[in-house]
Amino acid sequence: EAVLERGLAPIREILAHAGAQMLTPEGGDLLLERLVDQLWSTPHVPKLVAREMLDDGTWFESLAREWLTPIYEVGRQAMAATSEPSGWSEEQLPLVVVGMYHLLFGFFSAGALLRRVIGVDPEGPEMRRLHLEFVKDASRRLMRPGSSA
Repeated sequence: EAVLERGLAPIREILAHAGAQMLTPEGGDLLLERLVDQLWSTPHVPKLVAREMLDDGTWFESLAREWLTPIYEVGRQAMAATSEPSGWSEEQLPLVVVGMYHLLFGFFSAGALLRRVIGVDPEGPEMRRLHLEFVKDASRRLMRPGSSA
């Protein structure tokens, strides 16, 4: 529990300080850089979160309430506040936010897949660069469908 709390606290702090910067493409990119840097510095945290989600036990209930729901709400508010229409319906926005979660956190749970199926080093500097580039491009496309990266 303490490991997850220590690992998620910086993410919540990054999001809390992002504010209106998330509303511009440049600000969104900077926010994603900070989040990706934080996740790459603690790759065990997304894996632990994934494991807790799969177990869906009492600890996950607390984790969801205390940590993941506030993080989700910030993402949802950012999507709702963006000046450009995203093209997503109100009922689709939660799925878009969860999709971004998977792009950021899910990458770290897919290390074995990347290594064994695709044949790439999931922990190397080139993959870190590619992950960040992909997350930025995907975010732009999710926030503004029809736009190119």
